[in-house]
Amino acid sequence: SKSIRIRVSETYGRQGCRMKICVVGLGHVGIVNIAYLLERGHIVTGLDVSQERIRHLFAGEPEPEPRVSELLSSALRSGRLQLSTDYLKAVEEASVAIICVGTPQSEKDGIPNLSFLYQAVTSLIEIVKKKRDTLDVVLRSTVPPGTTRNIASGAFGNFGNVWYYPEFLREGSAIEDMNDPPIRIIGAPKTGYYQRVLDIYGETGPVYITEYEIAEMVKYVCNAFHAMKVTFTNEISNVCRYLGIDSNRVMEVVCSDNKLNMSKAYMRPGFAFGGSCLPKDLTALLRLSNGRQEPELPLLTNIIVSNDLHIRSTVRRVRSLAVRGTLGMLGLSFKPNTGDLRDSPFVKLGNMLISEGYHVIAYDPSVELGLLDVEPTYIQSDVRKMWQGQLTKSLKSLCECSLLLIAHPISSFRTPILPILKGKHVLDLCNDPLREQIAAIADYEGVGWECRSGCVRNVSLAKAEEALKNTSYS
Repeated sequence: SKSIRIRVSETYGRQGCRMKICVVGLGHVGIVNIAYLLERGHIVTGLDVSQERIRHLFAGEPEPEPRVSELLSSALRSGRLQLSTDYLKAVEEASVAIICVGTPQSEKDGIPNLSFLYQAVTSLIEIVKKKRDTLDVVLRSTVPPGTTRNIASGAFGNFGNVWYYPEFLREGSAIEDMNDPPIRIIGAPKTGYYQRVLDIYGETGPVYITEYEIAEMVKYVCNAFHAMKVTFTNEISNVCRYLGIDSNRVMEVVCSDNKLNMSKAYMRPGFAFGGSCLPKDLTALLRLSNGRQEPELPLLTNIIVSNDLHIRSTVRRVRSLAVRGTLGMLGLSFKPNTGDLRDSPFVKLGNMLISEGYHVIAYDPSVELGLLDVEPTYIQSDVRKMWQGQLTKSLKSLCECSLLLIAHPISSFRTPILPILKGKHVLDLCNDPLREQIAAIADYEGVGWECRSGCVRNVSLAKAEEALKNTSYS
């Protein structure tokens, strides 16, 4: 299934539907959710198994998060906020339960501890069984992919709907982030079934509606990305300090680039990087402090290591397919519409496959065959040796291949490629924009994404069939 992106109407803004809501778990996330829901006009019961936490809140002891204490105190006085350790009392009148319990990291193996979550779910199920027919649940705790589906498809699925709505709150500005979150994404039980969450939170602006696992994964990816940005910036700062350069000014200019640096550029799943610039300049940056113990640059150092591992994992993937015969590569240069083979990851992949005993041919009209002989300084000697005779100008030679590897998007070739792919085993390395059309006519696999043959719906084969009928290769 696909994510859909909607823009929420102002109808669901500050004056949206008012409900009786139970918030389970009164840690930082739970308390901030309560404060926000109270501000929206809902009637809320806060539930926590810790009597000490309840006492703390009843006593009006200050919460560190700005504005939270004032909102809680006002609601306690007016009766719009109740606090309890009793599940039955907290849930009996609620139309929805919002679960915000902690999922702390296990000290032993780092795996998230979901025991508090499942205890909460089990307790809610018991109450619903005894005292009521249904109860809807919104899960806001950070959980591994698959957790929400386990809850929704388990015993709880008989009593109500379950949504996953991850929070993106920064401590110290959490209420501000609740009002204007950087991302809004709802993992819904079925496509288009998200209105309940919007009625609760009433947020305006773009909202992504998707399956549970994508919403769960997005939360982890965002935090991992933030952590990587901090580490990357600190390593650059260390290099700058070593060289006597102002790192603040460097990063100010870097972050001002919204076309390549702070954008979607280079963020599309695909194959390894290569070419004449990225590998060379990354290596040069590392060499600036070569031979010194300081600064240590483990993140920057391991970028190339990870890049090479991505290529090797693709070799293992090809090996696991157990194909026999010739392998065909659609594209060999490091990017489409260029004849540049310098540090091409596809050349490296081809070399590894040839070394493993595969017969590999490549079709790339942008690469001039003669260049392998006349530009020995331009093309590495091992490339000339291994690829002389492996490059083909004829698409017809790919028709007999047992596996085709798409290195460049098929739309980048001037000759129609879809007819060649029909009925073939295809491994997509570039996340081809036409992958759904390819999957509709071929035995398709993506190297790092799902779009398998037989799972594609509403894809027209007319263009591919027409191209097959009217195209001949010599």
